[in-house]
Amino acid sequence: MIRRWLAAATFVALVLACASPTLPLPPPEVPDQAVVDAEHVTLTAGCGGAEAQATIVIQNQGVNGQGDPAPGNVWGSTVPATECGSWSATVFARANDTLMITQQYGSALSLPAYITVQ
Repeated sequence: MIRRWLAAATFVALVLACASPTLPLPPPEVPDQAVVDAEHVTLTAGCGGAEAQATIVIQNQGVNGQGDPAPGNVWGSTVPATECGSWSATVFARANDTLMITQQYGSALSLPAYITVQ
């Protein structure tokens, strides 16, 4: 009887040990910037810049997080990453604005990456 209980307890312990927690989703890589005009910048990340087919979320934090509101309150944008993890987006941003970029894949949301618009 004790052997059966010990065998069952060992089996359960092994199953639980193999069920490791998932690693947190990393932030997307910092994208390249190309200024479009005084109020827009295009952000581009190549393959591997994000998880394949993740949703990239870009939020304009303004200057030091306290910038002037964007026209029509357009403070954010979302774009899908491709199968290789590349993505591109043109967003409202002025020089010295801080952009917070995260990625979402399924129910997981990454920590943010921050960039300052040039």
